[in-house]
Amino acid sequence: MQGKQRSWKRIVATGLGVTAFLAWAALASGALSEHSKSVTIASDTDGSATASCPSGSEAVSGGFAAPGFDPNFNQASNIPFSSRRSGNGWGVDAKNFGQASGKESSFVYCDKSKPNLASVSTTTKVAANQNGTATAQCPSGSEAVSGGWQSPPKVTGDDAFFAFTSERKGNRKWKVTAFNDDNNNAHKLRAFAYCDKSEPGLVERSKSTKVALMVSTTLKVKCPNGGQAVSGGFESSPVDQPFDDAFTVTSRRKKTSTWSTSAYGNGDSTTKRPITAFAYCKK
Repeated sequence: MQGKQRSWKRIVATGLGVTAFLAWAALASGALSEHSKSVTIASDTDGSATASCPSGSEAVSGGFAAPGFDPNFNQASNIPFSSRRSGNGWGVDAKNFGQASGKESSFVYCDKSKPNLASVSTTTKVAANQNGTATAQCPSGSEAVSGGWQSPPKVTGDDAFFAFTSERKGNRKWKVTAFNDDNNNAHKLRAFAYCDKSEPGLVERSKSTKVALMVSTTLKVKCPNGGQAVSGGFESSPVDQPFDDAFTVTSRRKKTSTWSTSAYGNGDSTTKRPITAFAYCKK
């Protein structure tokens, strides 16, 4: 993270292996219900939070938030290194790089119709101190309604994957690009797509800006015509070097029709970092 003196190179690893569990229904026309779980993470410590759906409903999508994130790392500065479905909920793992304790929250959006989404994953091996990309693809005849990523089990925040891109690509794919923060070892980045055979035809909306080093920004993306924000995503890209990105610390639904993304600029002090926030909307 910021403050570590390193020489970066960009190496994009190739995807390995795909798994899918195929059982189908349809995404409900009504609003998804929101549920959350928060934990307090001490300075220089990892923490995990999993928000669960009530009995009789299914986790369709999810998100995370670091309330009061301090881009200067003097107070709480929680940065997620995993965000994905976990059982019938949404799990988030984070590292507090700040000097004070702070809250990390997980959000899950639940469907009473229980659409029985398929979970598809792709694993990519990423070298130490490098960026890597993994893209999970839904089976033909289905649509990616949400997605996420996971660092390897038992890999802590200091050595984990920090995603600066997690977004839908086309109708069937979910793409994650992340940095392997381990100085010495390659690790496997796992990307997920959650797939609906009913193909609800989600519409994408986005907002973009640029953010300076150690500055935070928030983008709120509203769905058209009062449509529901089913899920959301974010995208940044290297400016001068692979780690010169905007890192997302919050990605969650703010209102039924709005997805909110907060990010901060990381890297050198000369160039602003690009950040795009996405909402994937059901009419």
